[in-house]
Amino acid sequence: MATYPIRPVAEDELAGFLAVDQHASHGTPMSEHARANLLARLEFDRTLAAFGGDTIVGAAGAFSFQMRVPGAMAAVAGVSLVAVLPSHRRQGILSALMRRQLADVSERGEAVAVLFCSESGIYGRYGYGRASWQAAYRLQRGEGALAPGASADPGLRLRIAEPRSARAELAKVYDLELAERPGLYARTEPWWDRLLADLHSDGQSSRQIRCLLAEDDSGPRGYAVFTSAERWDEDAGLPQGLLEVSEAIAADPAATAVGQPAQPGPDQRIPRQDAPGGRPAAVPAGRPAPGPVCGQRWAVGPAGRRGQSPGAAALRQPGRRSHRGRRPAVPAKRRPLEAGRRG
Repeated sequence: MATYPIRPVAEDELAGFLAVDQHASHGTPMSEHARANLLARLEFDRTLAAFGGDTIVGAAGAFSFQMRVPGAMAAVAGVSLVAVLPSHRRQGILSALMRRQLADVSERGEAVAVLFCSESGIYGRYGYGRASWQAAYRLQRGEGALAPGASADPGLRLRIAEPRSARAELAKVYDLELAERPGLYARTEPWWDRLLADLHSDGQSSRQIRCLLAEDDSGPRGYAVFTSAERWDEDAGLPQGLLEVSEAIAADPAATAVGQPAQPGPDQRIPRQDAPGGRPAAVPAGRPAPGPVCGQRWAVGPAGRRGQSPGAAALRQPGRRSHRGRRPAVPAKRRPLEAGRRG
């Protein structure tokens, strides 16, 4: 069997490194804006590339995060950009990359490695286990309603804001939740840019990023970041616009609930909102909506041993659901969520 040396890449090798992921996931080259943002976040010493001669045939990367786990903030490896060229699969390249990466995670003293897996059947062999479920809902107009008895606060008001100019207000709400919600990570400026800027184009996108704030006289208590796109049914001559919520964070149930009716659109893709403590504040209701699209977040302790990590006692605490209803992305009490819950 051929051998494939593994090492980190330099900046002038980045195009070949990213090309592996593009081939594996049917992606396209990044815009200049997206590439600049990636460079601001990427740690080249955490990239790993397997080389077949001068060609990169396998890739893996990780981002260094501080993530909230029950009882503490923990150093976490956010695993990403894992791929092998279709022409070089089943040659042990992925296994070699994973072993090398997990050894690095252990050497750095990181408590957890986390990832969103595109193929869940792969990662269990390397010590990963399910840490949460994820679901997405697509609703037509009129299919969403607040749960009976949802909290309300007459002092709350809504304001539409330009996302980047409202970044400080968003960060205030986010940091409040970061102190309590397992699964959230400390967000730096480049990661805020990734959320609030259209990185998939260079100004030609028809999708507009928007922001809705829920606030009272003391300041912001919640927000939603969403995109909207104008679409038309040419046959019927009717609008079929799409509104998609990319992030919704609220400090209390009333702030969660107040924003729900203010995100209009003929077609909506929305996250399920769960209030602190796991009390549902808003649920899909009305006419039956299409079923959720489910995914999984997986986590592993260093050296691939689930639950064997520094601070393992804290990591094993059940904790509350995290952002968008996710359970903590830690190697502890990995239970599938009940049907209809979002992760």
